[in-house]
Amino acid sequence: MNIILYMIFFLTGITSGYYCSLIANEIPKKLDLKRTNYSKNYNESLASKLTYTLIGGVSSVVLANTLNISVSSYDISSIIIYIFGMIYISILVLIGGIDKNYSKINKSVLAFGVVSSILYMIYLFVIDLSSVNLNIKYLFVYMILLLVDAFLLRKFAKDSYLINLLILISIISVYSNFIILIYTLILAITSIILYTIILKSQQRKKGNKKIKISEIPIGFFISSSNIIVLFMVRIFESYFI
Repeated sequence: MNIILYMIFFLTGITSGYYCSLIANEIPKKLDLKRTNYSKNYNESLASKLTYTLIGGVSSVVLANTLNISVSSYDISSIIIYIFGMIYISILVLIGGIDKNYSKINKSVLAFGVVSSILYMIYLFVIDLSSVNLNIKYLFVYMILLLVDAFLLRKFAKDSYLINLLILISIISVYSNFIILIYTLILAITSIILYTIILKSQQRKKGNKKIKISEIPIGFFISSSNIIVLFMVRIFESYFI
């Protein structure tokens, strides 16, 4: 019976992943975003959809297994956390996917991430009163970042990529923990350095064109690094602890 249950989780995940691929493709079209990173893969659209779909399916199964959800053992709390977890993974995938190609963290997806994380904090407060102090700190950080973002948007009529990054990091902090956030940032920084080195090497062959910092998809590296770290932590806990 558990096999059937996890097949349902997998199908739910790939459906969610495919839907995310459609959203990630539709949002840039609606906003008329200018693409900053191109791929030489002629089947990029298909590869992108397969990637989104696979991440969704794998994430769904891993998350259900992490929460020990089975036919004989489950509770409402696990199901609720599972739903929040899938929403969180979807947010990371959307933010990373759009940023990878357009070097832009989409505001609507980010706002949805903030709202969902606040709802998650409320849920944690209901089941564990000891989490209130930490969650108040997160809410204070959100308030400061959103006020600064609103000020900059009003003054310059332009999104601040840095503020969006800080909001993304705050969302990761709420859904993960401090240790996972540190691992995520270390992996992201390492990936960005390697990406820059490879990009410089490729551009020397094309006339030594300068790399624009604004075109480095930092949000993509942070989002994807967090997903990788979460998977690695789960594997380590399952087989080495």
